[in-house]
Amino acid sequence: MDKKPPTYNQSIEFAAELFTKALHEALRKIHKKMNFEINHEEYIILETILLNPGIIQIDIAKKIIMKRSYVCKFLSSMEERGLIKRKNAIRGERQVIIQNFITKKGEKAYKKVRDHFIKTFESADYENEREILKTTTNTLFDMAARIKEEFDLKF
Repeated sequence: MDKKPPTYNQSIEFAAELFTKALHEALRKIHKKMNFEINHEEYIILETILLNPGIIQIDIAKKIIMKRSYVCKFLSSMEERGLIKRKNAIRGERQVIIQNFITKKGEKAYKKVRDHFIKTFESADYENEREILKTTTNTLFDMAARIKEEFDLKF
């Protein structure tokens, strides 16, 4: 008897995309419900800048796997609101790049969100889920690294 291959909506690819979408949407709703000053994407960008002071837009986009134009819109808005500051720098003889730095206001907004999620996650009864998530996360990172290497992917 021939075994039929799984359809797309039964595949690991679909499951991963569905999980990612569900998680992002849930996080967006939490940000809105908690009335945080920043949304989920801004939180990720602020964390990236906090951990990499002076990072440029293209490197932020690469680190968080987001389109550069999308990152640019967030950076502009965040600068207008005083969450980050941007500074022109020279690379080589003529190329001007813009470095990004987090401000005190940005750091405060970032820490408020981070502390909320840490407190929520630690206070909930997630002991079994934490181990499963840790194992699953490590497995997914390992699989992604192998796929990137096998197919010579550059993201």
